[in-house]
Amino acid sequence: PMIFRQFVIEAAVVCVAGALAGLAFAALGAALSNTQLSPALSLLASLAFCAAGVVSGAAPARIAAALHPAVALRAQ
Repeated sequence: PMIFRQFVIEAAVVCVAGALAGLAFAALGAALSNTQLSPALSLLASLAFCAAGVVSGAAPARIAAALHPAVALRAQ
């Protein structure tokens, strides 16, 4: 369970960083084009992005958690 948790947390951190970077670029684009961002839509898009990232990170985490550490190191 520890390896699974570590991989899922890593996926979540990467997703949050990506969502924040995406929001920053969207805000910059909106400022340059004199438009406004919808806060509700921005939040919804960020949450959907993070949820998709965590779900897609769970499959490799499950595989990694099932491997014995010595077997995983030998495969590299």
